[in-house]
Amino acid sequence: MDFTWWCDHILAIVNRSGVVMLIDILSGSIVPEEDHAYFLPVLERALKYKGCVFLLASQSSKEGDALHVGSTEELHQTDWIIEDRPNQFHLSRFLWHLVSFTEKTVPEMYSILISKKKYQSALDFADSHRLDKDEVLKSQWLNSSHGVNEIKNILSNIKDKNFVLSECIDRIGVTEDAVKALLDYGLRITDHHKFSEVDDDNSSKVWNLRLARLQILQFRDRLETYLGINMGRFSVQEYSKFRIMPVNEAAISLAESGKIGALNLLFKRHPYSLSLFMLEILAAIPETVPVQMYGQLLPGRSPPSGFAVRQDDWVECEKMVHFINASVKNHDILIQVKTEPFVKHFHGFSWPSIDELSNWYTNRARVMDDFSGQLDNCLSLLEFALRKGISELQPFHHDVLYLNQIIYSNDDDSEMGFSMNLAKWLELSDYEKFKFLLKGVKEENVTERLHNRAIPFLCEKFRKVSLLGNVTVSDCTNRNIEESFLVRWLKDTSEENRLDICLVVIEEGCRNFQSNDYFKTEVEAADCALQCIYLSTVLDKWSTMAAILSKVSQIQDGASQVEDLERRLKIAEGHIEAGRLLAFYQVPKPLNFFLGAQSDEKGVKQIIRLILSKFIRRQPSRSDSEWASMWRDMQYLREKAFPFLDREYILTEFCRGLLKAGKFSLARNYLKGTSSVALASEKAESLVIQAAREYFFSASSLSCSEIWKARECLNLYPSSGNVKAEADIIDALTAKLPNLGVNILPMQFRQIKDPMEIIKMAITNQSGAYFHVDELIEVARLLGLRSADDISAVEEAIAREAAVSGDLQLAFDLCLGLARKGHGTVWDLCAAIARGPALDNMDVDSRKQLLGFALSHCDEESIGELLHAWKDLDMQGQCEILMISTETNPSKFSVEGSSLNSLPNQSFQNILDVNGCFQEFDGIGDDNQDVHLQKARDVLSIVAKTLAIGDRTDWASILTENGKVLSFAASQLPWLIELSKKGEHHRKISTGKQYLNIRTQAVVTILCWLARNGFAPRDNLIASLAESIMEPPVTEEEDIMGCSYLLNLVDAFNGVEIIEEQLKIRKDYQEICSIMSVGMAYSLLHNSGLKTDPSHRRELLKRRFKEKHASPSSDDMDKLGKVQSSFWREWKLKLEAQKRLTEHSRALEKIIPGVETERFLSRDSIYIENVVISLIESVKLERKHILKDILKLVDTYDLNCTERCYCVT
Repeated sequence: MDFTWWCDHILAIVNRSGVVMLIDILSGSIVPEEDHAYFLPVLERALKYKGCVFLLASQSSKEGDALHVGSTEELHQTDWIIEDRPNQFHLSRFLWHLVSFTEKTVPEMYSILISKKKYQSALDFADSHRLDKDEVLKSQWLNSSHGVNEIKNILSNIKDKNFVLSECIDRIGVTEDAVKALLDYGLRITDHHKFSEVDDDNSSKVWNLRLARLQILQFRDRLETYLGINMGRFSVQEYSKFRIMPVNEAAISLAESGKIGALNLLFKRHPYSLSLFMLEILAAIPETVPVQMYGQLLPGRSPPSGFAVRQDDWVECEKMVHFINASVKNHDILIQVKTEPFVKHFHGFSWPSIDELSNWYTNRARVMDDFSGQLDNCLSLLEFALRKGISELQPFHHDVLYLNQIIYSNDDDSEMGFSMNLAKWLELSDYEKFKFLLKGVKEENVTERLHNRAIPFLCEKFRKVSLLGNVTVSDCTNRNIEESFLVRWLKDTSEENRLDICLVVIEEGCRNFQSNDYFKTEVEAADCALQCIYLSTVLDKWSTMAAILSKVSQIQDGASQVEDLERRLKIAEGHIEAGRLLAFYQVPKPLNFFLGAQSDEKGVKQIIRLILSKFIRRQPSRSDSEWASMWRDMQYLREKAFPFLDREYILTEFCRGLLKAGKFSLARNYLKGTSSVALASEKAESLVIQAAREYFFSASSLSCSEIWKARECLNLYPSSGNVKAEADIIDALTAKLPNLGVNILPMQFRQIKDPMEIIKMAITNQSGAYFHVDELIEVARLLGLRSADDISAVEEAIAREAAVSGDLQLAFDLCLGLARKGHGTVWDLCAAIARGPALDNMDVDSRKQLLGFALSHCDEESIGELLHAWKDLDMQGQCEILMISTETNPSKFSVEGSSLNSLPNQSFQNILDVNGCFQEFDGIGDDNQDVHLQKARDVLSIVAKTLAIGDRTDWASILTENGKVLSFAASQLPWLIELSKKGEHHRKISTGKQYLNIRTQAVVTILCWLARNGFAPRDNLIASLAESIMEPPVTEEEDIMGCSYLLNLVDAFNGVEIIEEQLKIRKDYQEICSIMSVGMAYSLLHNSGLKTDPSHRRELLKRRFKEKHASPSSDDMDKLGKVQSSFWREWKLKLEAQKRLTEHSRALEKIIPGVETERFLSRDSIYIENVVISLIESVKLERKHILKDILKLVDTYDLNCTERCYCVT
């Protein structure tokens, strides 16, 4: 069979059947199979160690008989099965085989024994193998209870002193005695390194031992302190924390838990360590703890004396201090090595300064009040501080004491009911504290409260500052000077409208200034009284205000001698009476309103008007005596309160109120003025008009009483023009307009901005209303439409309504008048009437007048249409003039067979309005249509050459398409042609400003018709017109006009013939010169403007005749010489020669009347000499001025009469 050492004292035996037995060779017993702890270590160790480890691998018999080495995972699996479920498997079920052998060394076996805590076996093993026993003792100590016996038996036998010392420092026994024994043993083993015994030993090991001794001393002191504060009760956990905790933190923890006794003990045992943290520790005491419980701990002005501290150890010396300061940097170590004697000798005792103590007590008191609300505790704290000598807290103590008095006041009548903590109280200013002392006072207890609390507080805090006396009324409520608390409180009280309290205080303060501290001076009291009454906004305490002033006015010493103060008092008295009056008239205002009234003049005026308005509305209505009393009150108000208001304004508003109240007779008297003020007539008139308007516009009907009142108002000034205008409006609305069927209420009239709307309403309200032209115009005048433009607008509205209603005759009459007035907006109606049907008294001139007016005022879009209509009327007018002048009828000359012949009475307007294309010949058969068209075309060809419009030359189509052209060509044109051919019509007729003969007028009419319809006139027609114009007698302007007509001739030589004919028939010199000038201009224009258009030639003619009789310039002559045709040059030279002869003949006739100019010009020398000699003889005796002309004449004709002329000269 197989066998191996399973562990140190167990042998594993395996038989052939696979049964494994573990035999403990020490006891000789078989290890039970259930003890799986013997199997697990070896199975685990097999994978970790190399070498000779006896390891058995097993395999379940169920899997086969073959034995093989299992894998590592299988071994682990086997371990797990054996460890977790050992009872489920039996070792006999596994097959085993040897894997390897291993061996154990002596140290390994020694370590195994120690780890197995077989300390005796380990000691024996150490003895047998001569090993160090410290390892066994250390393990035994570490696994012991660390009691006193263990210290004696185990720890004391350990040779490793570092281990022993660390255990003395770090190990805490389970009992008090064990802890003390450990600490004492630590002190014993460190006592061998004193500075006196070991000289010059500066090794780190020695210093570390000394540091360890300091730690042990500190832990022993802490143990004693811990046992003291816990009254002998020991707890390992609590002590372990306490001994390493900074002592100040421990003290704070005790303070927070309210353990005052323990805290007191801590302060006694560690006074030097806690001195720096004393205030912090005391502040940690709960605020609810009564101060009496820890009063002995509270610091005083100086530190206490006589602290009991243990005797110094040898290590607590100066050398150790230097070492610690130089080498130890660990904060925790520093805390553990600074024992109380150490701190005492080398740090001393620290005590807070007075300021620090004062601040701490102050903050502590505030915190106590904030967190607990126990003001008594705060007060007790401060009393302890004062007893301990901190007198600097005296003011703060007083503040807390005053607050305590306020809160715990026992006044039965007090109504304060407020909460105030100390922090808020201290944040208050001294004045606010003063106010709190007087909070809730009434008239009955204000004096007592002042004497008992407020005045003492005032005297303690501040000295009162005297007020400046030279202060005006206007700034009595807004000054930047110091005031006593009492004055400020009185002002605040007056702002709360508690004037009764102010009265009591001022009355008490004015009794005796020497015996009380209310007011410093009499001036201060008086000024305070003034400020109080002006700061109050009460509206019903006028008697109280007067009483306050009366108390001040009784002062005799000093105050009455201040002039400014007296003035202010008088002003205040006047303001009080004025306020009483405003309240009486139901317009109450606070007294301070009067101080700033001057800056709000508008508001004051509104108040005056409001007083009057409310006085008027009172029922029953006021009598004349009450109105008179009110007038006196208004004067008093102006004098005492509102001196900046004008007297005239007051009278104006008062009169306005009388008028509104219906007191017309009383208003008449006041409007004339009073003894103190007079009212200007213009303002009085304006007042009357305004009042009348208010009455009138407030009328609910046209027959109510307000209408009568409005009339009565206006009757106060019946002669005024403005008043009469208002009365006219009332008459128009109440009388005139209702007669026209228009009822407009005054309020409706007020909303109508333009009175013209009312007129239009009257015109259109009833059918036929437009007939009443005069009445409508009268209403318009009453309504203020009095200007010529306004009347024209009214007539226009009437005319339009008449036209809409079909009364064209009235519309025509009105439009004709409006056209004469130049009322341009009616142009459209004028145009419509002018183009409408015939009316009585409407002739062509009237139509033309209306159309001409419409043309001069119409818009751009209507110009063309109206111009055509005007031309039609002009043509009709010309024909009618010719008919009247010649007493002929166009029908006698119309084309034979035309339907117009059967309409002898047809008007020219109807003829001109024909729009049919061929409707006038509807009664003619188709066979004769061409004949009649040919006749009309023949008549037209007499005066027209061809069409001027485009390329259209087919007159037949024009005649058939345009009925107007055909009608005129068939009816009027033959008649006009006949008139233009008759030469006996030489008398001139009037057409506007021109006077033309009948023949000329007929030609002009034909030309106008041709031009309008686009026909080009023949030259003989134009020449006929020019001859008619230039027919003597003629003016220069008529010659120019005739020349302008001649320029339109196609054949210019026809013009030459006409001009030469005029030269032959004219006898007058001026006319001859005029026609010659025209002829020369005509020739010049034809040469220079031969190829220009007619408009250009007209411009040339116009510019030419501006030069009148100026001779042609050299440029003109040169231009004339360059013309291709020589006819115009020769003809012009001929005309110039004729003109020179004419001028010469004119000069001869002027010198020698009755001379035969032909013989002179033919140079008949005998005749010329005889005439000149006889002329000389006739002037010998007269010495006339013509002798120079005679001499010139003699020289011109080379006569031998020079000597006679000189003799005569």
